[in-house]
Amino acid sequence: MGRKGKRRKRAVRTPIATALADADLKFSFKFLDLAHRKFRIDNCDTEFWLALLDRLREVNGMSLADFQANHPMDDLNSHAIEFEDTTEPQGFAHLNEQLATAQPWQFALSARTDAGRVHGILVEDTFFIVWIDARHELYNRAERAGV
Repeated sequence: MGRKGKRRKRAVRTPIATALADADLKFSFKFLDLAHRKFRIDNCDTEFWLALLDRLREVNGMSLADFQANHPMDDLNSHAIEFEDTTEPQGFAHLNEQLATAQPWQFALSARTDAGRVHGILVEDTFFIVWIDARHELYNRAERAGV
């Protein structure tokens, strides 16, 4: 007697999706926003720049799948950004419509909760850095609450 009901379909990984997941992550500063009042580069001290360069060196060449899975560096804290939960609900409003709809991501410079963050968009295997958040202000809970 056959099973009735819905069958679960297996997720199909196309060769393109598999190749992309295995691709080495690259970085671009093409869309870096130097004018944003909160994410200005003059907010960054020497210690921050050293930490940023060290983190970029560590993450450069990591597979896209590992970056998105936040593995193998547990302190990377990479994750998608939901702008409605941030101090910048309009998101990357300065980008063109196509880029503004790309999935925004962030990663941390270290395991410290007050460590800076890098925010940007992932387009295929390239992380386009948009904001350099030295003070971790995108998720400043006090500002969002109006304190």
